[in-house]
Amino acid sequence: MPLESLDTPTVGEAQTRGGLYALLAATWRYPDEVNVSLLTDMTRRLSGDPDVLCPLDADTREALGRLAECLLTEGDVGRIEGDMRASYAALFGHAVRGACPLYEQEYGHGEIVQQASELADIAGFYRAFGLEPNEAAMDRIDHVSVECEFMSVLCAKEAFGLQSENPELSDTSSDGQRAFLRDHLAQWLPAFCSRVSKAVSDGAHVRAAVLASTFLGAECRRFGITAGPTYLKLRPVDPQADVEINCGDAAPGDQLVPLTIEGGAVEGA
Repeated sequence: MPLESLDTPTVGEAQTRGGLYALLAATWRYPDEVNVSLLTDMTRRLSGDPDVLCPLDADTREALGRLAECLLTEGDVGRIEGDMRASYAALFGHAVRGACPLYEQEYGHGEIVQQASELADIAGFYRAFGLEPNEAAMDRIDHVSVECEFMSVLCAKEAFGLQSENPELSDTSSDGQRAFLRDHLAQWLPAFCSRVSKAVSDGAHVRAAVLASTFLGAECRRFGITAGPTYLKLRPVDPQADVEINCGDAAPGDQLVPLTIEGGAVEGA
C-alpha cells in the first residue's frame, strides 16, 4: 500500500487526527461519570460529521463507527459506564501492573537505567513543545492517555500553523509527531492494543483498541514509520517500584492529570 503524501497537509486533516488522538486519550482514562460523558461527546462529534471523517481512511472510519455503536446507545449511559468500569478493572486494575499495563515502560524493557532514560526522553518531548505534567499529577508521563494527548496537542499546533500560514510552526509540529511516533507510541501501542483485544471479547475498550491499532497503522504509513510488534514481553516485576508509583488512596478518577501549557490545562479536542 503506498504511503500517504505529507506534501499538502490541510487544517481539517490535522484537526481530525488531533480529535482522534484526543478521543483515544479519553478512552484509557478511568471511566467515571465525567470521563464517560466526555468520551461519548467526543465520539458523537467525530463520528457524526462526514466532513470530519473525510481525512480518515476507510478502515479507521469503520473502526470508529463500531466504537460509536457501543458508546452512543441512546438512553443507556448508565449501562455503558458500568460496563466500562468493569472492563477497566479487569484489563488495567488500579495500579501500574494490570493484565494490560497502560504504561510504555512496562513493555519490552528490563533495565531500570534504560527506563529512566526513556522517561527522560518522553519528558524532553513534552518540554520541547511547551508542555509539562501538572504538578498535581499522580501518574507517570508514559501513560497511554498522556502520550495520545501529547499527539493531539501537536496536531492542534500543526492545524494552527497551517491556518495562520506559519510554516515553521506547522512543520515543527509535524516533525514532532513523526519523531514521537517513531521513538515511543508506535513502538509499544500495537502490543498494548493486542493485549486488550485478546483479554476480553467485546466492549468499548476492545473496540477502542481496534480503532487505536487501525489508526496507528494509518499514521505509520503517513509518516513512513514501521510500527512495533503486536507482542512485547512485559518487564520483570519490581514490587517496590510498583508500590512507589501506585496512586495509593487517590480516587480512580483522579489518577491522571492532564499536561499543561504554561500553567494552563490542555484540552484534548
